[in-house]
Amino acid sequence: MLKRLTMTMAVVVAAATIAGVSPATADSEAAVLACSGSSCNGKDPNAEGCATTATPREIYPAEGRYTLQLRAGAGCRAFWGRITRDDCSLVQGMAHLRVQRRFYELANGWRVTHTYYRIQRSVRCDGGVGWTHMVGDGANDNFRACFSNYITTSPSSIPDNQWTCTAWW
Repeated sequence: MLKRLTMTMAVVVAAATIAGVSPATADSEAAVLACSGSSCNGKDPNAEGCATTATPREIYPAEGRYTLQLRAGAGCRAFWGRITRDDCSLVQGMAHLRVQRRFYELANGWRVTHTYYRIQRSVRCDGGVGWTHMVGDGANDNFRACFSNYITTSPSSIPDNQWTCTAWW
């Protein structure tokens, strides 16, 4: 029995290696991810081990003083917003971020279902980075990241016309 199990494991490892899949890597990646899809809602992408696999949208708001990105993590099936402060000429170091998820309903059209805000009070001006929490990817959803330097401590009160957003993805 032990000999058959050992032989079976050897065949599986050999087949995975030939296919270009490292069994150790696959196991370790799965073990590192703490969430997937909707279980990632409201969680920090760095703390959850969710690596960026794509940046489907990127814009440069505030006359290019910032880089705003919509980030995607395929392993955890989630999206989040990320901001980089590129220019030190803007005195105000506060940046508001939000990431939004919407889906299409036949009866009602597009409907935003999740919005997560993050206030970045002290983003360094020499490439400092801030990010939102994640929103999980479901079937047929769209996502976008938004930035505002509107002065308030309550980002949910910022008028829609004061947000600069990536296109929906």
